Amino acid sequence: MSANSYIIEIVGLNKFYDGLPVLKNINFKIKSGETVGILGANGAGKSTLLESIEGLRKIDNGNIKVLGLDIKKHQKKIQKNIGIQLQKTSLFEELTVEDNVKIFYGLYGVKKNIIDIINEFDLEKIKNSKVGRLSGGQFQRLNLCLSMINNPKILFLDEPTTGLDPKVRKELWDKIRELKNAGHTILLTTHYMEEAEELCDRIIFMRQGKIVADDTPKNLTKTINIPKELVIEVDKPITREEMHGLDSIANGTQIRIKSSNIMKDLMFVFEIFKNKDIQVIDVKITDANLEDVYMEIYNATTSIC
Repeated sequence: MSANSYIIEIVGLNKFYDGLPVLKNINFKIKSGETVGILGANGAGKSTLLESIEGLRKIDNGNIKVLGLDIKKHQKKIQKNIGIQLQKTSLFEELTVEDNVKIFYGLYGVKKNIIDIINEFDLEKIKNSKVGRLSGGQFQRLNLCLSMINNPKILFLDEPTTGLDPKVRKELWDKIRELKNAGHTILLTTHYMEEAEELCDRIIFMRQGKIVADDTPKNLTKTINIPKELVIEVDKPITREEMHGLDSIANGTQIRIKSSNIMKDLMFVFEIFKNKDIQVIDVKITDANLEDVYMEIYNATTSIC
């Protein structure tokens, strides 16, 4: 595979279950070193898409190339060069963390020092703990470790931080960033918009088996027509009724206004304040984020692209 080629290429991918379409004419390409997030509601087809690319599900029609190889012809060779962290992973719960790592080393025929990878994923303190007694964060860190045993060129993460508390989630983000910075291509699914914004170079939104948006997080928030939010602090309480029809929430001395025309609405609001002898203490303008994009897509009756 040449340096300028795509590490994943999907053309016209379709998948059916009991005659019903689950993936509908999926087309996209991923460059080496990219981190791409697949986002969408439950049932949008995210996990089915990942499992098709991984070779875990047979595709009905279309083409998938991974590392320049056709998934239909070179499934085993591809799987030796990818790492997979499934949404639900079964490990040997009565064995220790270290024993589970040893088993995976044997499956992949890896000859490296086991302690090195245990230390790399901060598992040294729990290496003698039984897997069945691990916390959610420890279990997911072990999962991530096991997915990296063969030093894969591509890493697939299916909802890697679901159910974890914010602190543990951010610790795993740091580890995923390290893998990204080391040059690994990462394809992940997630329900956390903040996670996608933090980790991904590109976002693919899916809806009912179709791709409805594919761009960088920054471009997605710019190109979709979502109002910005004005947050204004004033020195006297004001009611929503006194805002004269603006899409606003007034909570004492704080007013939040959804605005598609910032300058026009600011001038209108300042005129209201002037007439009521209200002083402005602070003004903040909040840009749209991925959560806004997500809601725009899933509230729409038609796709946005």
